[in-house]
Amino acid sequence: NGISLLLCVILSTYVPAHYAAQGEPSSTNIQIITDSEEMSPGPLDRRSISIAGIYLDDTQEEVLKKLGEPTEKGIEHSTPFPQWYYKDLNMYVSFYSDGSSDEKVGGVVRILVIAPTDKEKTKTNYGFGIGDKVSSFEKKFPKIYAYKPHEDSETHEISQTFYVTGKETFQITGPKSVSTYHRPSFRILTVNDVIEVMEVTTE
Repeated sequence: NGISLLLCVILSTYVPAHYAAQGEPSSTNIQIITDSEEMSPGPLDRRSISIAGIYLDDTQEEVLKKLGEPTEKGIEHSTPFPQWYYKDLNMYVSFYSDGSSDEKVGGVVRILVIAPTDKEKTKTNYGFGIGDKVSSFEKKFPKIYAYKPHEDSETHEISQTFYVTGKETFQITGPKSVSTYHRPSFRILTVNDVIEVMEVTTE
């Protein structure tokens, strides 16, 4: 009787736990937020993530060596930063500058790639890129922040923006508030669960 009672106790604890594990949804590192202030410092530093082999702080010489001459050279909107555009990759690379004529241009401060692009050439060093699904990156980082999905009223396409934050924390003081940011920042925009835009920046 004692042995039978013991077996009953073991089975009563094991069976529900076993079936619960079988029926649980796969774990995710994505945390839904409503405001950027809910984000905390994350795992990224300036050399931990690349797009198309380009890292933050890479020099113009290093970018030329990796990607060749850009299709166009200009200035990033609302900044003094030189910006190179690669048409075949649909990719923008911006470099630091304070706008003075005698200053040497600094390293990469922004990398932006937009669909359509050459998927194989513009992947991240984590192995995913434009055209891949959310499942391709949702477990690559210890914490990913995301805003709730948004459905376009005309096209009915569902878009969602994801962020992976960096280790550096800085604040911008406004007239009535102080905003906290974490850099570098890695932004991923998906449409219908497929990656359409990737951006890494220190801005």
